[in-house]
Amino acid sequence: MEENNTNVSEEVKDNDTKENVSDSNTQENKEKTFTQSELDEIINKRLAKEKKKRDEATEKAAADAREADKLENMSANERYEKKLADLEKKLEEKEKAEARKDLTNTTLKELSVRGIDSDFIEFVLGENAEDTKEKLDLFENKLNKMVEEKVNSQVQDRLRGKAPKTATVQTKASFTVEEIKKMSPAEINKNWEQIKNIKLN
Repeated sequence: MEENNTNVSEEVKDNDTKENVSDSNTQENKEKTFTQSELDEIINKRLAKEKKKRDEATEKAAADAREADKLENMSANERYEKKLADLEKKLEEKEKAEARKDLTNTTLKELSVRGIDSDFIEFVLGENAEDTKEKLDLFENKLNKMVEEKVNSQVQDRLRGKAPKTATVQTKASFTVEEIKKMSPAEINKNWEQIKNIKLN
């Protein structure tokens, strides 16, 4: 009986070994292979990246060493004044960044109040509040004028019986009851001609 068990366990081990070998062969076949030129390109990119890092680190170390030499040759009073000037510069930069952030937030709120999309902030954001307000007023006036002219043009075309010159919006020929139930009132109004004869029962 033990001999049969030994034979069975050996067969199972052999089958497991064969499956493992075939699995590893399949995995090897799935691995990506590279040509020599692709490998060279990858290696060159990596080397260039590392060289750039090393050069930047070397330059920073040299700048730090020059700064340390300057500080070493300064008197205590000169060191104090230099440190004070550096702190004032950092504070000024921080204040500018905060002011810019506040100006951006204020401008975004103003755009929202005026009903203008926030994507237009790049066109109206100025150096300071006054500059931004001037740009925003000018932009809003031009935008309103353009919209008014376009609307008037389309109204005139419709009154004359012409189709508007703008591209026609393709609307769906028919809607399902489920689609109508999911629509907002504005969407229903927009598509009323297609919806009005559909029975919702």
